[in-house]
Amino acid sequence: FGTGFGAGLNSAWFTSPKPHRTLGFDLRVSVTAAMVPDADQIFNVASLSLERLQILDGGSVTPTLFGEDTPGPRVGEFYLNPVSGQTEELYSFRMPEGTGIPIVPTPMAQLTVGLIRDTNLSIRYVPNIAVGEDVDYGVIGFGVQHGLNQWLGSLPVDVSVQFGFTNLHLDLMVDERPIVDFNTENPYPDSFWQNQAFKFQSNAYTANLIVGKQLPIFSVYGGVGFQDSKTTLKAAGNYPILVPVDMNELEPGGPTKKVDAITDPIDIELIGGNKVHAFVGGRIRLAVFAISFNYTRSTYNSYTLGAGISFR
Repeated sequence: FGTGFGAGLNSAWFTSPKPHRTLGFDLRVSVTAAMVPDADQIFNVASLSLERLQILDGGSVTPTLFGEDTPGPRVGEFYLNPVSGQTEELYSFRMPEGTGIPIVPTPMAQLTVGLIRDTNLSIRYVPNIAVGEDVDYGVIGFGVQHGLNQWLGSLPVDVSVQFGFTNLHLDLMVDERPIVDFNTENPYPDSFWQNQAFKFQSNAYTANLIVGKQLPIFSVYGGVGFQDSKTTLKAAGNYPILVPVDMNELEPGGPTKKVDAITDPIDIELIGGNKVHAFVGGRIRLAVFAISFNYTRSTYNSYTLGAGISFR
């Protein structure tokens, strides 16, 4: 997921090998589809070195988020019931299915303005937006494209370099409460489970060498570049889990399980697998309207389609 999302954030920076003239601009929206390779559509639960969970049935291979839409194996934890003396299931759950669509989509909006000396400045910005009461989202990014023909002399093609950085954050509020029955003790008030959230943040960087030709209606380009990304996923707050009641706390006829809590249980950092890449693309412009397309070849191949207005 981190590699695919990083590939999307590192795409759609440019649509032509030649920067705008001074005060020229384009405003466009685009979507990039990063293709998830087969190897990243599954993972082996046994490779996680789980300390308490056991695989109960269904094998050990389960789909990732962008894998097949079939449920994975059932996993759970057992405990020794101090009353019956029998080993019993404490809890179990089935690993979730994937979306069935091996594509990581990344939409983007961008404004690019031509400055002096064949230089473009690109800005990606979405202010912090609250979607309902559960989602907070924001994007900020900066890019520069600089034409090299002025330094290289007369050439039959347009040559430029481009650098870009994008930061995206997404906070999703959750409300996970314990499920309590007659055999389960819950010492926590409901307020203890407030302020739960999944926090997602991604930083992406790219540098590219672009070679092509810009014509009045059509431009085409290709090139090579480097990209990197770092994505973090955190689960903040207190989350309920079930544990057996300690033998010293067990009361006759009382519950044998109780609710316990784990705090900030997830803190994962994903480094993007895309590094060196090659790309081809082009743009068709009719008056001030423009449609652009791009294909990037890397660990996660990606396709980008954009549309907007372009001037000078």
